[in-house]
Amino acid sequence: DGLFNDNINFLNPEDIESMEILKDPSSLAIFGVRGANGVIIITTKKAKEGQTLVNINTSFGFKKVVDKVDLVNGPQFQELYSEQLANQKDTPFDFSGWNANTNWQDEIFRNASMHNHQINISGGNEGTTYSLSGGYLSQDGIGIGSSFERFSARMNSDYNLIGKFLTIGEHFTLNRTSEVQAPGGFLQNVLQFNPSLPVYDINGEYAGPVGGYPDRENPVARLDRNSDNRYTYWRMFGDAYINLNPFKGFNVRSTFGLDYAQKSQRIFTYPITEGNVANDKNAVEAKQEHWTKWMWNAIATYNLEIGKHRGDAMVGMELNRDDDINF
Repeated sequence: DGLFNDNINFLNPEDIESMEILKDPSSLAIFGVRGANGVIIITTKKAKEGQTLVNINTSFGFKKVVDKVDLVNGPQFQELYSEQLANQKDTPFDFSGWNANTNWQDEIFRNASMHNHQINISGGNEGTTYSLSGGYLSQDGIGIGSSFERFSARMNSDYNLIGKFLTIGEHFTLNRTSEVQAPGGFLQNVLQFNPSLPVYDINGEYAGPVGGYPDRENPVARLDRNSDNRYTYWRMFGDAYINLNPFKGFNVRSTFGLDYAQKSQRIFTYPITEGNVANDKNAVEAKQEHWTKWMWNAIATYNLEIGKHRGDAMVGMELNRDDDINF
C-alpha cells in the first residue's frame, strides 16, 4: 500500500494476497538505500469485479511445547552440586531447605489456546470494486502470563472514471494490537534454576534461593510479576492513488500514503525478597510513543513490444517523511 515497514506484526495475514522478494539491482533502484539488503514486497488483497461475496473463517487451536529440555531432577542436582564443591575443595553444602523436586519447565509452560475469526465482503462491477474485511485474533503465550491480541479492519475500493484511462482508489487499514511479552532471558532462568527448590514456601509466598545459592529469581514469580507489563498499539495507515493509462503500454501512477501509530506501555517493578534476591524498588514506568509517516510518489512506466523485441522504461520520484515522538 505504498508504505515502508521493517515490522509487520500489525498486519493481518488474511489481508495478504502475495509476497515477492526483489534482489536484482534494477527492481531495487526505486527503494534507494532502503533496498540495499533486498526488499520483500507484500501485496494486500484488492477488490475484484463480480457479485457480492461474503467469506467467514473461524479457527480454534492450541500451542504446546513438545520437546522439553532433559534436565536433572532435585536429588540429582544436589549430588552434582556436592561433587562440584568437593572437586573445588570447598566446604560441603547444607541441603536443609532443599527438599523439593520441581520441574520448572512444567511449572511455567502451558497448553496455550488461540482463536482467530475473519470476515470479508467484496464485490463490484466494471466501474467500481470494493472490499471490506475485519479480523480478531487472540492467543495465549506458552509461558504463563503472556498473551497477544489483535483487532484489524480494512477497506479498499477502486473506481474507473473514464474507462481504463483514469482510475482512482484507496486502501485503509486500522489495527489494534495488545501484548504481554515474556521477559527477556526467562527461558535461560528456567533451565538454570535449582530443581531442589519449591515454587512456594510454607507461607504460600514465592520461594527463592536459600543457603548461598547464586542469585536467580523464582521463574514462576518472575512471569507472574511480568504479567501486568502490557503494551497497546494502534496503527492507522492507508493510501490514495490516481492512475492514468492514456495508451497501450504507457502508465502514470501517483500515490500518497499516510501512516500513524501510537503505542502506550506500562512497566511495573515490584519489591522482591526471595532468598538472596532482594530489591526494595517499587515503581511503574509509563511510556508513550507516536509515529507519523507520509509518502508521495509518481512513477511512469512504458512497455514496448515489437515482434520478438521488448523494452521497458521507468522514471519516478518519491518523497518520505518520518516524525517520531517518545515520552
